Amino acid sequence: MKTFKTYLPIFPGFYRTHFDCNDIVDRELYHLKEHGSPSEYDKYEWDFDDYKERIAKQCVDSIEHELKDLLPEINIQYECIISPRYYNYGDDSINCIISLSQSDIGKLYNYLNNEIEWYKDFIKGRYTSCDGFISHYSNSLDYWLPDTLEGFNSLLGSNSHALGTILEFYLQNEDYEAFDLYESTSDEWYINYTLLETT
Repeated sequence: MKTFKTYLPIFPGFYRTHFDCNDIVDRELYHLKEHGSPSEYDKYEWDFDDYKERIAKQCVDSIEHELKDLLPEINIQYECIISPRYYNYGDDSINCIISLSQSDIGKLYNYLNNEIEWYKDFIKGRYTSCDGFISHYSNSLDYWLPDTLEGFNSLLGSNSHALGTILEFYLQNEDYEAFDLYESTSDEWYINYTLLETT
């Protein structure tokens, strides 16, 4: 098995996405009010870190499950959540460690070659610079799909961004989107909180 550090595909981040916890907090406050408890946000300490970590780990499990059809030997381990200092320049990502057998790498390589026109469009759309966006990666298919399996192995090993991008293409191409991922985390749609002491 070969291991690669990369980002978890499909996950769109927490800020202003379905994974944002604001709706969950509002629901909790509504239930608290219905039961006669204080319903003001600042009367509680909210464990957002716990919520985010539980969601992230469930996302890892869900993505691993979805990828098993093509890559039966894949294993994905949660590493950490990376959050930007300012959300207007980026969003949260989930760092993970992905283990693949050489057989699975070959299957992934063959899949990209079989879907080459869709893959080419995906890479162009994702990595072509435009007004307000400067790409830090090549938008050339030659870079993202080397002529040989050996070259493909080299790409995966040398660019930590590569495997996440390639798996994102596969999942999107198979009609698996961020909302599907969100729905798979429904068991974790809650936030732990503590009522603050009043003086």
